[in-house]
Amino acid sequence: MSNPLSIQTEAAPFAGQSMILSAISPTHLLSGYRTSKVVGATVVNEMDATIGTVDDLIVSPTDKSAFAILSVGGFLGIGAKYVVVPFSSL
Repeated sequence: MSNPLSIQTEAAPFAGQSMILSAISPTHLLSGYRTSKVVGATVVNEMDATIGTVDDLIVSPTDKSAFAILSVGGFLGIGAKYVVVPFSSL
């Protein structure tokens, strides 16, 4: 992430905003998680009992930490409750 580049973006929501871009090596991303693979995944505990499924992912705008929204309980989506957990705890 050396030499970030500041550019003007056409899609910026407000006039005059700029975006910082930086180069990331593709090998750095090999150990990452694609949201398309995580959303819908089953979450289990240490005893391999199903806790729920990942319904959504949210990134905090302040510190960029990721959170998973888990759908727990219910049957076929009816009566399920949503629980927010830090992505790092999965």
